[in-house]
Amino acid sequence: MPAQFVTAPPTLPGFDNDLPDRASRPLGSKRLALLSPGLLRMTLATLVVISHFTKASFGIAAVDLFFVLSGYWIYRMYETKYAASRKPALLFLASRFMRVLPIFWLFNGLAIGLHYAFQDQVFAAQNLIGIFPNVFIVGYASLPQIPLVPAWSLDVEMQFYLVFPALYIALNAVGKYASVLVAGALVASGVCACAVPERVHTVLPFLGLFMLGGWSARSRWQPPETLVLAGALLCLGVLSCFLLLPTLRGFAIHDLDAQKFSWNAALNFGVTLSLAPAFLFSVYNKSSNSDRLLGDTSYVLYCSHWIAVLLAAHYLAGLSHVVKAPIVLALLLATYLVSIFLTLTVDRPIGRWREAWVSRNMHARTRQRGMRV
Repeated sequence: MPAQFVTAPPTLPGFDNDLPDRASRPLGSKRLALLSPGLLRMTLATLVVISHFTKASFGIAAVDLFFVLSGYWIYRMYETKYAASRKPALLFLASRFMRVLPIFWLFNGLAIGLHYAFQDQVFAAQNLIGIFPNVFIVGYASLPQIPLVPAWSLDVEMQFYLVFPALYIALNAVGKYASVLVAGALVASGVCACAVPERVHTVLPFLGLFMLGGWSARSRWQPPETLVLAGALLCLGVLSCFLLLPTLRGFAIHDLDAQKFSWNAALNFGVTLSLAPAFLFSVYNKSSNSDRLLGDTSYVLYCSHWIAVLLAAHYLAGLSHVVKAPIVLALLLATYLVSIFLTLTVDRPIGRWREAWVSRNMHARTRQRGMRV
């Protein structure tokens, strides 16, 4: 039986350690030291994996929180690193594309191969309009059918990179009114989550989330511990109600009640807002080598786990849950181990080469500027 195309919640974008020096930022709290950046990113990746292998649908919240984090890190990165170069926008975009594309190419190619091997014509090679998105990601989410479903959010992330240089200028131009601009964009994102559950696959419905992170970086806002704890407790209480109470379960569990589930995106948006302070607080905590490895691996896992989804959909279809469960667990364990291996042997070496390339170009442009003076 051919593998069925799975319509799943959007998945998280990848991040890396192309980041400003932590010494330039205040440290977080020892009492909330468990909120380490890499561990939280891996937790979000795992939440997406769970969402793709079960009917519990909280993958959208994971995506939204990653977009908030992306807004923070991209602003900090651009401000402290790329803004000083002669052509910051071009260098920034080149670096970002080089960061995301190699792992995408690897697993998108594997996904396409599996669809053909399983005689599941999800990807039409004859459709020339699909060539550009399958190479550069931009427009990928708008394809009629997607071989690597998690790349849905990578497309949105790439679109954010394209508009960010202009957004950076705008946030700095409005000065003290930046918070008003961000609040308006965040309200618009919330309205989209409630009124358009499927949310168009462009950056616009998510722009408020990116801008929240960017504003946090620009204003050097460190959420107070009380706000972090209050948001986490609120989220825990709400999720407990929606998962345990039969009348509310349809909002969180797929296939129980179509009418209730149409509000799932709004529920996820609420989860995002309640947890955003904790994730924005985490960027001020120290990150060890092992924690950075977890953070880096989250991107590879985000792509690689969809291969496991395709294999399970094809080979385990029709089996009982008792038989299927141990096989799926073994498959997921192998996926995590392979993701760590590829992070160390493929993703990080490419990252070091990219960082060296960026450094050379920044220094070259600095020297050229000095010669003109």
